[in-house]
Amino acid sequence: MSDDAELLEVFKAEVAEQLDLLDEQLALPPASWDLGQLFHLAHNVKGGARMTGTPGILEAAHALEELFGALRAGRRIDRKAAGLVREGARLLHACYEAVDSGATPDVSDYERRVARFVERAERKSKDAAPPPQAGADAASPPEASPDAASPPRPPVEEQPGPVEDTDAGNGDTRAAAGAATVRIGVEKLQALMGLSSEFVAGAHRAHSHRNIAWSLLGQATELRRTKPGIAQDPVFRQLCATAKDLLRTLDEDGLRGKQLSEQLQDAVRMLRMVRVDSLRGILSRVVRASADVCGREAELRVEGGDTEIDRAVLDHLRDPLVHLVRNAVAHGIEDPSERLRAGKPRAGAVTLRARSAGSWVEIAVVDDGAGIDTRAVRERATERGMLQEAQGRSLSEEELLDLVFLPGLSTSSTVSEVAGRGFGMDIVRSNLAEVGGSVVLTTRRGVSTAATMRVPLTRLTTRALAVLAGGQALAIPMIGVERTISVDPHDVRVVDGGSAVQIEGALVPVDSLAEVLGVPTRAGQRRPAVVVAEGHRRRALLVDEVQGETELTMQPLPWNLRNLSPVSGLAVVEGGEVVLVLNPHELLALRGGKALSRAMQAASKATRTHRVLVVDDSVTSRTLERNILVSAGYEVLMAVNGAAALTTLAEHEVDLVITDVDMPKMNGIELTRRIRATAQTSRLPVILVTSLGDEADKRRGVEAGADAYIVKGDFDQDELLRAVARLL
Repeated sequence: MSDDAELLEVFKAEVAEQLDLLDEQLALPPASWDLGQLFHLAHNVKGGARMTGTPGILEAAHALEELFGALRAGRRIDRKAAGLVREGARLLHACYEAVDSGATPDVSDYERRVARFVERAERKSKDAAPPPQAGADAASPPEASPDAASPPRPPVEEQPGPVEDTDAGNGDTRAAAGAATVRIGVEKLQALMGLSSEFVAGAHRAHSHRNIAWSLLGQATELRRTKPGIAQDPVFRQLCATAKDLLRTLDEDGLRGKQLSEQLQDAVRMLRMVRVDSLRGILSRVVRASADVCGREAELRVEGGDTEIDRAVLDHLRDPLVHLVRNAVAHGIEDPSERLRAGKPRAGAVTLRARSAGSWVEIAVVDDGAGIDTRAVRERATERGMLQEAQGRSLSEEELLDLVFLPGLSTSSTVSEVAGRGFGMDIVRSNLAEVGGSVVLTTRRGVSTAATMRVPLTRLTTRALAVLAGGQALAIPMIGVERTISVDPHDVRVVDGGSAVQIEGALVPVDSLAEVLGVPTRAGQRRPAVVVAEGHRRRALLVDEVQGETELTMQPLPWNLRNLSPVSGLAVVEGGEVVLVLNPHELLALRGGKALSRAMQAASKATRTHRVLVVDDSVTSRTLERNILVSAGYEVLMAVNGAAALTTLAEHEVDLVITDVDMPKMNGIELTRRIRATAQTSRLPVILVTSLGDEADKRRGVEAGADAYIVKGDFDQDELLRAVARLL
């Protein structure tokens, strides 16, 4: 990234943060606006826009700065003034969103109207100013600088309309006086998370080393018992003393390592935590925009906004929350006249409620609208062929509400900008599944509807039930585990062509987890089963062994496992064993045939540090490729030509070679031939990276034995990493 591009990215991140603060302020009634903070906000955005040469944002921020300056000077915030402020905020948002596209909105008309407003304000201020007192300096006092403290605000007119819940005591640490902050890129935070995971895995391995030392000491004790005379041998005595010292040192290091790993995890977790109400600004805009489109009146309220959650989890919740809030207005909140007839306030309330629940966070979107007509849901599902008529009559209300999440199902009779297509709720559940979360709908006809999401507090660690199935170590997050049971083959019944077992009077589908995942398993004997549940849906999954509940340090999935259902993550446990973490939501729907053994093999590879040899006579190319590979977690050795590469291969074990073609002393084609001709390296993967792109050159590389060929002119970081991952 060039310096200019990097500066622009930093500026965009700063503007996004300032826009959130602006939205938080403007969500309040004008009487509560902090005009000093708003003035500084516009001033800072204007300065950054001037530094980066960003059109649109510069002009819009300058106009808002002038407007806030006039209001600070004593102008009453009447309906017109408040409307001008909010229009400027919308314009600033539009300019920010157009930075990458280049389609900057025209700000000139708004600038002219603000200038006229400021001019009239200054004229009225002069007309109302009292004559100077005798002996006083007739000159006007100097204007307060932008850094001066804001004067007390004069009385202002209350802006009519809904007032959003201010979440008392919900201060923003970013605005705290004297608070020191630093902006950290997401990719750097992800790298820190990866290092944390490796450190924790190392602490687990240290514990296993301690067990080895203990075993060694036990063997020495057994040898002394079977051969008493050896106890007098000085070498043996020294060996026992060394083993004791080693065990004591490993105990001390293990305890300290455990403490440090816990502290590191806590520190990384705190870095990743953000408040739920950081989304207040965008959700307020969604409520206002949806209400305008639907002809409704609605306000957003936030309860428990200071609840903190992992930034990565909250990012996954952004789209579901936007859709649920939009749905609450479009499907829940009634027309103002209808609400008045029902004895409700004219404006509806959409409430975002958040609370911590141990290692999970519950976030609900609740509206005080008409509720969901489950009969209409059943009729629409029957019309669409999603239900048989007789089947629909037997479904409970909870089961009917679950149908709302089916793609293509909508009870809206018309399609508008905000509702009617029937795909949003399916996306909500899919996004939640990606972070191991769940969502449940509840409703009271004519009173309210609530969509309650339950998600892990962080993606760094998770509480899970460890099991063995088909000889594979697996884990199921506790959010989806209802209970464990023991199942005898005689208890299994055949119902509608499938197997089921009775639990508390209800028939629950039962399947072998190993068979569902496509790995060999045993059958015909009593086995434990894990009952996974989401809403009313339940499924019993037979396993070989339930090993108990544990806390896992999560690691990101390698690229080749990201679309493999139902795997949602992996973890490395004591002894370096790889555990695949399964998604409970997908387990409820999965019918089998997945190659889990292939996933285990790929995941195991992903947890090892591979060593790559980069061969290129260009220092720029070597450095670029090295940085890409190191950032992806590989260890890198470098050589300046083919001859030097052969020396490196003779001295070091290497997992893959990336080489340029045109080099002095020995080119890449000859190096590839020599690698293939040597027994120790004949199976070593080789990638050729060159500026030569015609078919004849590629043929030479293939004939020499290269496994992949990348042209520098088409060089792409992702392409290189995909090629490396595919060959390792």
